[in-house]
Amino acid sequence: MGEIQIRYPEPLIAGRLVTVVFDYIVGPEGMAEDGRLRIGLPSVAWAKPEVPQYYFWSEFARGKNRRYTQYDRVNTT
Repeated sequence: MGEIQIRYPEPLIAGRLVTVVFDYIVGPEGMAEDGRLRIGLPSVAWAKPEVPQYYFWSEFARGKNRRYTQYDRVNTT
């Protein structure tokens, strides 16, 4: 394990472009020469799980012609 420091201008304002700097300090166990550091950013997958929701493609189609579009959970791994 190591330590990460995140630097950004304050205050952070939604919609504004900013530069965010991630400084990672490797811990005493070190890091393999070909090792990689992965940073996971917040996304919808970080929320509590939700059931898939189905919506109609068209309000006007009836019977067997009516189709659904599936909005499924997002996998960001």
